[in-house]
Amino acid sequence: MSEVRIESLNLGGVEPVRFADGGEIQSAIRKQPQLAPVALTLAGLAGDQVHHHAHGGPNRALHVYPIEHYLVFEEIAGHPLPVPCFGENITLRGMTEVQVRVGDVWQVGSARLQVTMPTERCAHPGRLAGAPLILKRIVRDALCGWYLRVLDAGEIQVGDEVSRVEVGRDEVSLVDLHTWMRDQAGDPDTLARVQAMHALAPEWKERMGVLHARRRRA
Repeated sequence: MSEVRIESLNLGGVEPVRFADGGEIQSAIRKQPQLAPVALTLAGLAGDQVHHHAHGGPNRALHVYPIEHYLVFEEIAGHPLPVPCFGENITLRGMTEVQVRVGDVWQVGSARLQVTMPTERCAHPGRLAGAPLILKRIVRDALCGWYLRVLDAGEIQVGDEVSRVEVGRDEVSLVDLHTWMRDQAGDPDTLARVQAMHALAPEWKERMGVLHARRRRA
């Protein structure tokens, strides 16, 4: 695998965000790149905020998105996209959802991190970019990004190399999980496998259970 590193390290506060379609919300999606080292606690980057509880908590302490996906969405949008555009804390180069396993443990700077779950994307990044079709492509191709929990606090900065020091024992990729939720949430065996995964965030298990019940009733 080629070198994996932090392309951009981003944080920001809650503010009014106006979309290209004229809508406005309160959000912390417009994070700003940081050039200096940033302290990382069990709750996430010092100084970073989230507006909605579904974007934070110990199992979603850091939001990661691959820089490689930007080329796909710039083609859809028809113009360059600012980095970060997806509300991510870490814009990562060199690794995507195909290579990442739930439970993978990373060493980044002086911190130790663990992959907990894919993100379940909303329409806001596409609206911010003026390209609503971005969401459709994210869902179709599992270009979802993911969350990390902080095992050991420390300090990280842009340019830091990401070293995978432990592979998730369930050996389930983020693409697998995203696809299962999209296509197989009604299958009891798939639900049982998801619920048994050791390192997977409880939030993802709960969401899968809700979708399972909903699809079994349909």
